Amino acid sequence: MWEAINKFKGGNIVIGAAKTTWDEKSTDILLDAPCEGPVGEMMFMLDFFLREHNLRELSKITVFTPGKIFFDDVGPKIRKKITTIIVKKGINVVNQKAISSIDAKSVHFEDGTKLPSDLTLIISPYTGPNVIKKSGLGDKYGFVRTDRSMRHPIYQNIFVVGDCNANSMPKLGHIATMQADVAASSFIKEISGKGSVIEFKPEVFCIMNRGGTEATLILSDTLFGGKVDRTLDGPLAHLMKWGFDTYSYYTRGKLPPDLVQNTMEKMLEELK
Repeated sequence: MWEAINKFKGGNIVIGAAKTTWDEKSTDILLDAPCEGPVGEMMFMLDFFLREHNLRELSKITVFTPGKIFFDDVGPKIRKKITTIIVKKGINVVNQKAISSIDAKSVHFEDGTKLPSDLTLIISPYTGPNVIKKSGLGDKYGFVRTDRSMRHPIYQNIFVVGDCNANSMPKLGHIATMQADVAASSFIKEISGKGSVIEFKPEVFCIMNRGGTEATLILSDTLFGGKVDRTLDGPLAHLMKWGFDTYSYYTRGKLPPDLVQNTMEKMLEELK
């Protein structure tokens, strides 16, 4: 992808996520695109790159989503903020577009329409591991439904966290770590008889880089019936993302202490 972007000299750019199909018996929240944060990062960072190379006026960026609305895993306040930035950057967004095929110069959709494209960046449909599909542990798409303690409903010695959990939605690393904490507390209580199982309270928490020193921090639980829908935009959010990435790199994949996220959430509360 980086090689294609460096060779790009202007034209039509199409960015989007392919539609993912779910088993309604195992998945409660059905998102056509289970995580559009990467789409947002790609469109904003590519916009920044093109401006840095004096190619933005020679290029048209169009983003498509298979959903009824773009970023449907967050609430209206966050969407309004992101939409304002999208409009300012001159990025076009089209909704309810399920991709059917791609060729050298266009992207085709199931409704018979197509978009001209000289550079196409697509996130493929989500699918679970083949071992789950073939073993019968989960549904035909490779995802496993669990109870609220992340335990398999039939095989009680199996816990499932992360993307292959059918109700890990959207597919975020933050939600995976929350599920891991729940599963660990359940396991510890079972073998030691001590403590209690942590209540699973999912939320969307991520920082979307936008190029340069700009980024957007997102915290929302509206997808799960909550009322939290906050965002922080600008260099401070970028500094937070840089800090997270740097910590993870030098600790070889470890997550920052909970104190870091708690501080971020407190800051959002004060700035709302």
